[in-house]
Amino acid sequence: MTKLQQVYLLKDNDLNIYKIGRRTVGTPRFLTEGSLRKNGYVTDIEQEYTSRGLDGEDVKNLETVLQDMFSSKRVTYPTIVSTVTLPNGNTISKNRRPSGYTEWFNLSVEEVSEVVDILSNS
Repeated sequence: MTKLQQVYLLKDNDLNIYKIGRRTVGTPRFLTEGSLRKNGYVTDIEQEYTSRGLDGEDVKNLETVLQDMFSSKRVTYPTIVSTVTLPNGNTISKNRRPSGYTEWFNLSVEEVSEVVDILSNS
């Protein structure tokens, strides 16, 4: 039996942009501090809304429809710079593209409402 998935809408409160993506129901992807760090994000991100659980093909189609609807609003999430200080005092910096960095959109309040309406009726 395949696991159900959901389409989600997240908001980066620091950058005021939104992510439309999908995940398996019950996974903490982008919902916990550890998951955010693992996926390369270090900002204040919160879940705005999710669809109900859907089968794989339906969730993929819904995600595609929403991302295509707002393709003109697509923004690339900025590169994150991670810096680590080694025990000898030297520092190493690394540029990193977060996971899903192309699934972000600069949506208006009305567009967010439209996404939520579509997700709530899916």
